[in-house]
Amino acid sequence: MEGMASGAIPIVFNWPGADTVYPEQFIVKSVDEAVDLIENYEEKVKNFDIKNFPRKYSRESRINAFNDLLFGDLN
Repeated sequence: MEGMASGAIPIVFNWPGADTVYPEQFIVKSVDEAVDLIENYEEKVKNFDIKNFPRKYSRESRINAFNDLLFGDLN
């Protein structure tokens, strides 16, 4: 998550709920998938706005995402 906030290309190993927090094209199920994503990242993420990472994955936005995931809409 910290890497995404800095604008780095993320590699997220799959865990229950990962797809609710991270973009699916960066979630991998194995080391082989991670290697493939790293080696071919330009092709695999060509339509993803990397410049938006720092804003989208700021500390505040992640806290809000986790709160929504854990507690849902309390209103």
